[in-house]
Amino acid sequence: MSHTFLIPRIHLSFISRFLSATIFLALIVCAVPYSALRAQWMSDSITNTPVCTASGLQDAPQICSDDSNGAIVVWEDARGNGYRVYAQRLDATGHALWTANGVPLSTGTTDQRSPIVAPDGRGGAYVVWEDWRSYTTHGIDLYSQHITNTGTLAYGTAGAVVCNDPNDQTNPSIVDDGLGNAFVAWEDNRATLTTTRPDLYMNRLTPAAVQWGNDGVALATAVGKQRHVKLVADGTGGGYAAWETSETVPTSIFAQHFDSTGTLHWNIPNGINVFSAGYGTENSSDVSIRRDGNELMLAWETTDITSANQQDLYATRLNKDGSKIYATAIPITGEWYGDQTNPQVYSDDSLETGLYPYPGLLVLFENSYGFTPPQVAMVRMFADGQHRNPPDSSGFYAVSYTSASAAGFQSVRVGTGNVLAVWNDDRLDTCIYAQRVDRDLTRYLPYNAPSARGEAICARGNSKSSEVVLAPCGNGGIAAWTDYRNGNADIYAQLIFEDGTLPLQLSSFDLSAPRVGEVDVTWQTASEEACAGYELERRTLGAASNDFTIIASYETDPALRGAGTSSIAHYYAVRDRTAEPNDYEYRLIDISLDGTRHVSATKEIDAGQATNGDGWALGTNMPNPFATSTVIPITLATDAVIDLTVYDVAGRTIAMPIPHRLLSVGTHLVTLEAPSLGISASGSYLVRMAATDPETGLLLWQSTRPLMIAVVK
Repeated sequence: MSHTFLIPRIHLSFISRFLSATIFLALIVCAVPYSALRAQWMSDSITNTPVCTASGLQDAPQICSDDSNGAIVVWEDARGNGYRVYAQRLDATGHALWTANGVPLSTGTTDQRSPIVAPDGRGGAYVVWEDWRSYTTHGIDLYSQHITNTGTLAYGTAGAVVCNDPNDQTNPSIVDDGLGNAFVAWEDNRATLTTTRPDLYMNRLTPAAVQWGNDGVALATAVGKQRHVKLVADGTGGGYAAWETSETVPTSIFAQHFDSTGTLHWNIPNGINVFSAGYGTENSSDVSIRRDGNELMLAWETTDITSANQQDLYATRLNKDGSKIYATAIPITGEWYGDQTNPQVYSDDSLETGLYPYPGLLVLFENSYGFTPPQVAMVRMFADGQHRNPPDSSGFYAVSYTSASAAGFQSVRVGTGNVLAVWNDDRLDTCIYAQRVDRDLTRYLPYNAPSARGEAICARGNSKSSEVVLAPCGNGGIAAWTDYRNGNADIYAQLIFEDGTLPLQLSSFDLSAPRVGEVDVTWQTASEEACAGYELERRTLGAASNDFTIIASYETDPALRGAGTSSIAHYYAVRDRTAEPNDYEYRLIDISLDGTRHVSATKEIDAGQATNGDGWALGTNMPNPFATSTVIPITLATDAVIDLTVYDVAGRTIAMPIPHRLLSVGTHLVTLEAPSLGISASGSYLVRMAATDPETGLLLWQSTRPLMIAVVK
């Protein structure tokens, strides 16, 4: 089902005799073309939002937030000769803000592969990739680009060198420092000119340049291999790094703290030993690292090559000085049979009984224990290192549980003690599913049910979706992936709310408080497809419970019934008279004829204060409803030419009671009489007002919310 909304739907609960009315009064002076308002995020898992559908192959996507509830997506692109790295920014409504099908980040003509991305804090991003332009002379180099919020290449059209020392620099990792810069670290083979013993080096990216030259600075140069480095910001302009090293036998997990100058602070030069299994057959790898206040959380795999248990998971906490909070690492999975891999660690944001001055852990991972094929699972550890076990004997919570394989999952934190996860799922010929879990282990998708089924994010046949990545966004996340629905590999994306639902296609979501304790909600559809109707839901802002209350429903309010399939505009409005003087969140539910539910983003309003607009106002008419006449107060911040327009439900102009009239600053009472408006039947109408400058003709103000009036005959 596909809907296109010009105004988000909002619920107004009317006296029953007006519920069947479908006519509205709208005051519009400056019409905005529909094409300029249409929202791009799709509300179904079949359509999704295209990021790049250019010729050739687009794959290996990566994503980061744009810090404005949108996202920046980067990928490898083979639309020409060889691969180049491209980028695109999607705003909060899903619109592409840069050049269609993306901006190339470098003019280099040879392969550019494996891009990674981090936000710059200003709506742009830092991007780093492996670059083959000088491969014949000194191997694979690392290049970078700072792309600004407008799509401008701050490092020039060729990009900037991160490191071009002899031999290969590969497998980079990146993180923003929270202050508008970024750090990148990588595996570097300059010492031996082979790939047998990489060291770790790093560099700092600033808005104007790569700061630490073409060599970078050493992060770890111990004997043996340093591999798979991960980074996290320290909150003060520096960062932490964790990696696996064969400096010890077996392979161990090491970590380091560095500041904004590249100076190392822990056990210089090679960092501290976070974990070593102590057995020659149990190697550690694939570390996940996140900061929790002034502490670090780490989780990793240990592999016993002599046992059927194979990969198990461990975790620990470090103080900011590198000291260990736990004397020994916590076994997340113990000696479970099969493989537990790809750990992703989060704080559970809970101090439990208060006996410990730090929270517990949530660890998500891919799991083959008890599952064929593998699924995504989660374990919660309390602050004392003890499991919170599920009711059954499994020892973990199933994030996904299907007869198909779930792999390549990504996750982001959404709210307090909550994690949103996405993964590639084979149940529908490879697609994308999402799940949300929390520290209370009560909220799962769909609809907060204790189910591990998950919600389909991309379920289009033959899409063969893969390589899904995820970025945090407001009250949820934005996923991007490689998609074959058009025959070749393209890049698609989808906004996912934290409850797993997909957004309605809304370009605005308007709430107003005509008086204290009342909220008006209005929305408009330009077209509808298989739409049964709408529900309006409300919850108190900041409430501990995530539960919304249904305020109005198409099942009981005929005015909220959908138009089925229609290509013309329809208007909807509801007045919520059950509100109290509180701050609220409202959202709209669009129900298809087949029962599928699509949820809009939430909108906030203070119902304890009547809406006004910086000296401009279109007030609430009295009386309402009315039979013959009603009075509307309008307030002007300055002398202005006023246009007042009345519309019916189909968007047709009914009357212009004030056509282009000059009025003075202050409040005026406008009387509307039903006979002079040409209204002869009961119904509901919308009124809008616009004010223009009497000298220049420029628009000064227009009502963003239509005033709803009701006529009774």
